[in-house]
Amino acid sequence: MSLSWQEFIFRNVLTTPVEFFVGALDADATIGSFPAVSMADGVTTNVYTYILIPSNFQTFVKVEALVVAGGTGDMRRSVDTTWGKVGTETYSAASDSVAAGEIAVTTDLINAIDIGAAFTGVAAGDLVGIKFTRVGGHANDTVGAVCYFIGVRLQYV
Repeated sequence: MSLSWQEFIFRNVLTTPVEFFVGALDADATIGSFPAVSMADGVTTNVYTYILIPSNFQTFVKVEALVVAGGTGDMRRSVDTTWGKVGTETYSAASDSVAAGEIAVTTDLINAIDIGAAFTGVAAGDLVGIKFTRVGGHANDTVGAVCYFIGVRLQYV
């Protein structure tokens, strides 16, 4: 059975996820040849970046923070987002978050940490500010080493 051109476009273009990456702002370190923000053990570190949601955005497939851990264990983290439409809304017209909790990380792996729950309600044309926090001094943060925030990977249709 052959597909009409409309069915082909829908199945292969409109539903094929698009992926892009945005790096951390104010990198203060490198891990390999990647600029990164270092998140020391024993202290709380806030890392910031932002993205403009593309005009062809419909829904997220995944949103992940990319972190290289200096040790294996549980990293305590939280995520806060604020956003608004460029030219028509304030920078904080909406907000969302991922509450503080632990995520398992592995030494030297590019750990992909799901932060999609902090993007509920984001739409095309929104400028989204992202704050990723490592709470390295919390008793439940067992990494015991510096972690490096590289950026955010987004996949959408």
